[in-house]
Amino acid sequence: MAAAVDSQFDVDVVQPPLLRVGKRMYRQAGSAALSFQDDGGEDYDHVAVDEAGDEEYEGLDIVVLDDGQYQATVTIAPTFYPLIIGRKGQAKARLESDTRTSILVPRRGSKSESVTVRGKTRAAVASCCTRLELLVSSASETSRPTHFVSIPLVSPRTERAIAAFRDAVLADERCAQEGITPELFCNPRQLHLTVAVLRLNTTAQVKTACRILEGCVCMCPPTRTLRMQGLEYMNDDPSEVDVLYSKVRLEDPTGLQRLADSIVDLFAEANLLERETDHVKLHVTLLNSKWLKASGSTQRRHKFDARRLLAKHSDFDFGECQMDTIHLSKMQSTGGTYYVPETIVHLA
Repeated sequence: MAAAVDSQFDVDVVQPPLLRVGKRMYRQAGSAALSFQDDGGEDYDHVAVDEAGDEEYEGLDIVVLDDGQYQATVTIAPTFYPLIIGRKGQAKARLESDTRTSILVPRRGSKSESVTVRGKTRAAVASCCTRLELLVSSASETSRPTHFVSIPLVSPRTERAIAAFRDAVLADERCAQEGITPELFCNPRQLHLTVAVLRLNTTAQVKTACRILEGCVCMCPPTRTLRMQGLEYMNDDPSEVDVLYSKVRLEDPTGLQRLADSIVDLFAEANLLERETDHVKLHVTLLNSKWLKASGSTQRRHKFDARRLLAKHSDFDFGECQMDTIHLSKMQSTGGTYYVPETIVHLA
């Protein structure tokens, strides 16, 4: 009789998945899994990894204390502290027991990003730091984005064009029946072209991202005027749409595409994002179902039927826009108008 195989062992042993932590790559093994819980009771699975070479942990400053113990500090965002501690401290206690170390996590509410590890041997401290970084790196891959890079397209002309489009769509009495409501439409004062979405959980990551973007000023395309014309949707079925956007037209589209692709390449090289496609999809979001939830609705995010809208307005012309700046902004943070920036790069 064939034995049943647990799904946690269903891993390709010849080409196991890889997990990047800084400049190091680790092979994920399916032989064991450590389950962690945060204070809210949510489960987190951290797959055990190949940790050979912990004794020669590169990039970790391990110091010897007066009492002979070894100590190192790992930079971790406070948002991940519940994951490290676990319910009633169980995850932290288990990791301390496994590595024979003690882990000092800042108190709840602290803005400190320093987690301290102490142990009787250098290898024990290195092993614990590696486990912490792997745990956080794995969790950050599925965490919510914190920042995004955008090119604002806000002007009196675009505000009037968005208002005209919105009025024309909502004037059709069938819109409400198809799930298209005023809350789905973008705020004209936040109109932008999205370049990249990022997960920047530590102050160091934010500073690195700012420095990278500020170095892109020399990549400004020769033509900074674009036209928003024509509508498209993100998924394959126009009757069930989450995002409807305007297409971008330029006299020389290669300049803007090259700029967007170069920005994403630089962030990828700095391990601040994983490139998912060969080229950035240049688009300006007009309707988004997530904005309905943000407006206060208690309903789940729902899709809308865009077939009638597309039939009537598929070639809508929003006019020309000027690209003057590139912003790195916090996700969903507004100062009354545009998104609050971490840094602004002025295109020369």
